[in-house]
Amino acid sequence: MNFYVATLRGIAYIFWPSMNELSPPKLAKWPFFLGVALLLAVAGAILYQHSSSLDLSSALMAAGCVIIGAWLSVTPFLAEYRGHLRFAEANQLAATVEQIRGLQGIADQISVSTAQWQIIQEHSEESVAAAKGIAERMASEAKAFAEFMQKANDTEKAHLRVEVDKFRRNEGEWLQIVVRLLDHGYALHRANSSASFKTRVAKLSAGSGWFPSQGTPTTCSTMTGTN
Repeated sequence: MNFYVATLRGIAYIFWPSMNELSPPKLAKWPFFLGVALLLAVAGAILYQHSSSLDLSSALMAAGCVIIGAWLSVTPFLAEYRGHLRFAEANQLAATVEQIRGLQGIADQISVSTAQWQIIQEHSEESVAAAKGIAERMASEAKAFAEFMQKANDTEKAHLRVEVDKFRRNEGEWLQIVVRLLDHGYALHRANSSASFKTRVAKLSAGSGWFPSQGTPTTCSTMTGTN
């Protein structure tokens, strides 16, 4: 396939050399044409000299000159064709090398992209690990905070329970003190009441003579006369 492509390019370079900027050097054809002209002149001279009696050797010499001239006339075109063919093959090889270089550049880009992707993957793994560590720390801190709040709540409840018990004890003691004070007040009130009653009775008995002393007889007349 490449040979046929190179052949077509060589033919195109022969007939249309302006198709490519880099064209092979052209072969000078005038020496060949000069040789062809000389050979044809020699063949014509041989035929002219032996026109009356042409022998076999003269005919062979004339034919050889014509054949050699024909070969010389074709030789520059063949040489130029071979040169263009080799030049086309060289261009094809250069294009192939450029394509290989392009593929090498693509391979390098793929390698760089792969390395960058590996770096990104490593960074993402580090980020995931860091996020996981942060989440674990947050979970542990939340658990510790919940335990602290639970302990604080229990401590507060115990403190409130102690305060309530203390308040209840104080309330009971205060009620006992009030009851005792009321009992003492009532007792003092009764004592004062009984003492004043006895004093009044003593005064009344001393003033009216209702309760005479021993040895003094009391009669109704005396009680009436006093009255």
